[in-house]
Amino acid sequence: MITIGNPIFDSVFKFFLADDTAARILLSALIKKKVTKLETRKNEFMQKGDNGEISVMRIDFGAHIISQDANGNDVDQLIIIELQKAWVNYEVPRFRRYLGQNYIASENIFHDAKDDRDYGLPIIAVYILNHRVGNLTEPVTYLNRKYLDYDGNELTTGVPDKFGESLSHDCIIVQVPLLSDKIRNRAEKILQVFNQKFSVAKKGFKMQFDDALTEGDSDMQKIVNRLSMVFTDDYTTELMIVENEEYQLHAEHLAAKEELAEQKEKIAEQNAILMAKEQELVQQKKMLDEKDKQMDEKDKQFDALLSTSIKMLASAGISHEQIAQKLNISVEKVEELMAS
Repeated sequence: MITIGNPIFDSVFKFFLADDTAARILLSALIKKKVTKLETRKNEFMQKGDNGEISVMRIDFGAHIISQDANGNDVDQLIIIELQKAWVNYEVPRFRRYLGQNYIASENIFHDAKDDRDYGLPIIAVYILNHRVGNLTEPVTYLNRKYLDYDGNELTTGVPDKFGESLSHDCIIVQVPLLSDKIRNRAEKILQVFNQKFSVAKKGFKMQFDDALTEGDSDMQKIVNRLSMVFTDDYTTELMIVENEEYQLHAEHLAAKEELAEQKEKIAEQNAILMAKEQELVQQKKMLDEKDKQMDEKDKQFDALLSTSIKMLASAGISHEQIAQKLNISVEKVEELMAS
């Protein structure tokens, strides 16, 4: 095992990518093209979250990559790589706002002398997230554009088009919690330095990394060497400690929020059960009221029939006492129905 800094922390991430070699190795693995040169853009900044915690770091690069022209020849191409890392679940509109800034930034616009028109440099947005995204199950997900005709057939001539490239972008989503021991490709291997299973409890800014992953792999060795050097930088070490405290406070705040949400959910469930029982009681009362009405109606019908019988017997000269005895009712009932 070797002790390295945890690049999910902003201070370590910044120190990590300040090294040109380490940054090119990481980005080459992610975009699956060789990055030959990087230019760090001016709009590098850290974003504070609503509760004061450092939550998103954005670093933009002008990246020279080896691409192929229409004839299959290698050419140098300049693109923009917008790299954003977040260790808390962040709002999508903020990510969109960062993208919008790159679309309108003057340094990302170039003049094509052949067309005598201005175009935008191609953009690849990379998100390294320490949380899950929806129902995506891949640790690294690629959203790549395609040029299609009306019938959905992919176009092979005239592409890529400078106009189309100026107004759209590719996207790479890394879900750190989904990184596992089953390494299937180059990106997943390089990203193992983000795998939080190596982090040290209560000192999450430190990782005990499996140095077996670097054997026979010079690029991995360079990345691990860079991340192990972070502890020699006093300023970055202080930032790591402060950031770790902020992270712990955020984790406690998040746990309290989740507990409160669970309690609210339980109360809501109990309220729903009580409401259902109340509705059931209301329904039962309605049924009882309906039965009472039916009984009242039957009683009225019986009394009407009984009244007719009593009056017929009385007209025949039978006394009230005899009528009561004959009909098995009280004399008072006979007199009541006689009067009705």
